[in-house]
Amino acid sequence: MVNFEGLGKYEDNVKTIGGRNILGSILFEKDDSRIILHTISGGQPLSPTSTSLTPLQTRWTLTAYFKPFSSRIIFTGISSYTLSPSPLKIIKQQDYWDSINLLPGGTYGAVNVVEGLKDFVDQVLFKGKVQRVGDDEIPYLIFRRAKDYTVRRYPETTWVKINYDRREEGYEGLGRIVKGYESKVLKPCRVDVDGDVKSMSWCIGFGEGGVDEGFIKCIEERGGEIVTEPERTVAILNIPEATPNTVKSAERKLINSVEVDGLKCVTSSALVFAQYDEVFKMGKRRVEVWKDVESIWN
Repeated sequence: MVNFEGLGKYEDNVKTIGGRNILGSILFEKDDSRIILHTISGGQPLSPTSTSLTPLQTRWTLTAYFKPFSSRIIFTGISSYTLSPSPLKIIKQQDYWDSINLLPGGTYGAVNVVEGLKDFVDQVLFKGKVQRVGDDEIPYLIFRRAKDYTVRRYPETTWVKINYDRREEGYEGLGRIVKGYESKVLKPCRVDVDGDVKSMSWCIGFGEGGVDEGFIKCIEERGGEIVTEPERTVAILNIPEATPNTVKSAERKLINSVEVDGLKCVTSSALVFAQYDEVFKMGKRRVEVWKDVESIWN
């Protein structure tokens, strides 16, 4: 979307996105804009005797709050740096977004600037309103915002879990177990279907020491199972409803999309989806299919 030369203009661009100059203070919220660097690779000699270096590559997540439309915009992708070996310095930077530049196999290619503008406008006008993590949700870091799916990293989480036959029975059972502690439950409700065994879980805390000991004791006394899960990297696909056929079809689509893009799914027989709304809510619902993937982000 932008091209420029010179260190001064580079610095001005960073200040604008960070809300640290006059234009930036009008467009972006200073305290709510950041870039997170995940990995650095490359920069090696082309051969043992060569002075030329392979391009340096970084993976990153950029988030900013666009003030004119009260929208959160998120870009994930890579930057490729061309290096001059003597003296060692960066002579060119090319940025690629996962949402428009990602190609089959996990490579990246340039696209028309119109595609970038469409992606930006779509976030500002439509998606940006819901891209903020709610206070009642498990926090996560977005690693990849691709065209059809998202990859998130969740922290260590603690869940209360029960088996069920009918979904409404699962909600009622978990509701009885956490009665009096409802404010400590975080969205989403997670459902795991492994053959004939169906379980439903509600998150009751995250991170080390993030769960009230009295709450855990109460849950165990009421017959709930406590499950602690380590940090996980999950691919997410949004679906309109959680019917068996819809979830199964969405999982197949999700697996195909992430593997085409060069990621590898963690082998599991369980079908996992997450629901953010009550089981009997009318109208549009927020439902996600989850699939663990092997992380390429550190």
